Amino acid sequence: MLGGKGAALRRRPALLRSLLVAALALVGGCRIEIGAPVTATTTGSEGPRGKVVLYTSAYREVTDGLEALAKQQLPGVELVVFQGGSEKVAARLDADLKSGKAGADVLLVSDPFLYRRLKSEKQLLPYASPLATPIDRSLVDLDNAFCAARISTMVIAFHSNKTKAAEVPTSFARLLLDDDAPAKDTALGDPLSSGTAFMTAVSVGGGDVSFLGRLRARGASIAGGNSVVLQKVLAGERRFGVVLLENVLAARARGEPVGFVIPSDGAVVVAGDIAILADTRNPSAARVVVDLVLSPAGQALMRGPAGNMHAVDPRLPPPAGDVPTLAELLQKRPPDSALLDRVAADRRAVLDVLERGLAP
Repeated sequence: MLGGKGAALRRRPALLRSLLVAALALVGGCRIEIGAPVTATTTGSEGPRGKVVLYTSAYREVTDGLEALAKQQLPGVELVVFQGGSEKVAARLDADLKSGKAGADVLLVSDPFLYRRLKSEKQLLPYASPLATPIDRSLVDLDNAFCAARISTMVIAFHSNKTKAAEVPTSFARLLLDDDAPAKDTALGDPLSSGTAFMTAVSVGGGDVSFLGRLRARGASIAGGNSVVLQKVLAGERRFGVVLLENVLAARARGEPVGFVIPSDGAVVVAGDIAILADTRNPSAARVVVDLVLSPAGQALMRGPAGNMHAVDPRLPPPAGDVPTLAELLQKRPPDSALLDRVAADRRAVLDVLERGLAP
């Protein structure tokens, strides 16, 4: 699943409060000037009111933080969250739409292909949030149907007690595409069940995902999601793993012996977009929820210990000191909108290639 990170344990209220305080403190320390407040789209003296349903694949700790922020900054809005992996969220949304109406007002998942499909089906309500102004234009839909709200990054992980950084392949091409790539030492997620693995395959292969079948035939482990890949590396089953940076940072914070390499041909950037559904019951309140997510406090939750992701606001620092800035990541491997559009339009054909290549 895209951004499929597994269910996160709900933190205790005291810990949630400390994360929220840390997020607000970080915002204050960065001295970010945002102009209009997050309630800039309010209508009337009291602003929007009522319920807003958010469908999201964000970590539970992040959604807990967003709910706390909403209570603090949007007192008239009741934010209701449905949280799950991107595939689970997409399946629920598709079921809603087949029944005649989306159950969500706002969508926040890490599946760039889903947003392109929904836009083509006219299921999204365009909104140019004033807080999206600082975001790199490559991460904002030209028609303002959606924009990135968080950034996940695929890197090469290794067991830092068993493998030296100098021994890690320096690029995705060397690890995955070369004829002499170290397939038997490598673990990847299953692109048929992990959205980030699917995005990685599409990006590294330039739309041609057939290389995964050859890798598997030569001994690569292609199974599960990011947590499975990281566990194989930590257990010593595989020397190298293609995995989400946020998973690596969280494991490292727990004291696990894991390191990472940013590939020289660029880490795969997976945008976690946000959008408003076209048939939202409460468009005014949905807009201020989008603003809340894009606000400095909302972005601080994404890059803080709850998320370990890059904020889309370039004025916030990376999630760790040894991690490149978002601008540096985008320079190395800029988003290819044409490729994403092409795969979104022909996703079934891409899946057919994967199913043939990865068949038991």
